[in-house]
Amino acid sequence: MKRLFLCVFIALCAHFAYSQSEPTVAVDNLTVTHEHKGWRVISASTTPIHFNLIKGDLIVRIDGKNAADTGPMLMASLFNRDHRQGIDLFIERGGLPLKIGLREIQGQDYEPVGANPFRHVASGFSAPDAEFNDIDGQPLTLEQFKGKWLLINFMGTWCSPCMEALPKVLSSADHDQPSLLIVALKDKAEAVRRMRQTYKIKSPVALMGAMAPLPIGFGISTNLWTGQIPALVLIRPDGEVALISIRGIDPNHIGPAIDGLMNNKANEDLR
Repeated sequence: MKRLFLCVFIALCAHFAYSQSEPTVAVDNLTVTHEHKGWRVISASTTPIHFNLIKGDLIVRIDGKNAADTGPMLMASLFNRDHRQGIDLFIERGGLPLKIGLREIQGQDYEPVGANPFRHVASGFSAPDAEFNDIDGQPLTLEQFKGKWLLINFMGTWCSPCMEALPKVLSSADHDQPSLLIVALKDKAEAVRRMRQTYKIKSPVALMGAMAPLPIGFGISTNLWTGQIPALVLIRPDGEVALISIRGIDPNHIGPAIDGLMNNKANEDLR
């Protein structure tokens, strides 16, 4: 009986130790967070991109499927502005059910018939794993970072917003102590090495094409387009995704946003 009590006690302690806030996805002007019934819009505006969503909307079904089962990687792909346009949503707004299209659609935005930009995007809530090399040729996998918080910064030295945000990302990694992985997309090795030296970056740095499995897996790019950067991904020690932000966080808010998510606090800095 004592052994049974001890096992139950350990299980309860483990549950509370690993209790966590729901994942959040921020793409451009729209931020949503997961709930048991779907995804709740916690921040939205009509610029720079117009979605047919307002703050407080609860997305219940997406293209006829249960939104609550849709993981953050697929949500990031859905909202990524240059991905597929014809997406039907069933939402609750002010307690009333409503069927809407995700965007105001223009004819030229349609993609070729039969194209499936979500083919290689990871499903569920766990981060996809991929094998790749750092810029020095050393092998890496996301599995190596399990057991710690991991912040992935998808960026490019040619991208002005990325370079503006880089000092804030590095500062956040130093302050909050998540492991940091920098992934430069569509870049030149010399420029990336120069960046590493200039900013004294000791974290792993990888160089990839925009169509590599890792950015596609997180919904930052698809098999049809090059995607958007800067993009941040925060992964919990258990491998589940806490945040995907595609041009969705003001650089000055990166530190508070990461700190809030790691400390499981309600966060108003994801905009």
